[in-house]
Amino acid sequence: MPEQRGILGEHDTQLANLARLGVISAVQGDRARVKIGATETDLLPFMLRRAAEDYEWWQPSLGEQVIVLSLWGDPSQGVILGAVAQDTFPPPAEGMIWAKRFRDGTVLSYDPESHNLTVNAEASPITIICHNATLKANAVTLDTPTLHCTGTITADGDIKAGSISLQGHVHPVKAVGSPTGKAV
Repeated sequence: MPEQRGILGEHDTQLANLARLGVISAVQGDRARVKIGATETDLLPFMLRRAAEDYEWWQPSLGEQVIVLSLWGDPSQGVILGAVAQDTFPPPAEGMIWAKRFRDGTVLSYDPESHNLTVNAEASPITIICHNATLKANAVTLDTPTLHCTGTITADGDIKAGSISLQGHVHPVKAVGSPTGKAV
């Protein structure tokens, strides 16, 4: 009978350790340590959404609450499955809105009901590097005090500055050979 208790005790421990909730305590490359109660795991691999030709890399953050799945109930053979929402870090959106918040406050969000995609990067510059880019819209507003272009600007239509049309403006002539007046 004592032999059975020892076997059952080990079996119960393995079952109890299969999936545990913990908090990231250290991150090194593609591995992290998790504090589970009073114990801390070895460096464990963390799960990624994609990790082959298409690759999405995102290390967990210190203090992030995660689930550790331990094969055979052995935490040294565990894998960090992913994050679990917690009160310390409220979500960047509610309901059906998809959102991703970065530690500097930048938020990407998409509302499928209003079809609104928002990039809120007030404190961060945005850089897009590509061979060609096309923006198709009914209207585009650049709400900025200055606009700088390092190359040629080409327009198929008219360009207006205030009420003055580049294609349709005229300069009054004061006299032959004298400078023209302001555009009207």
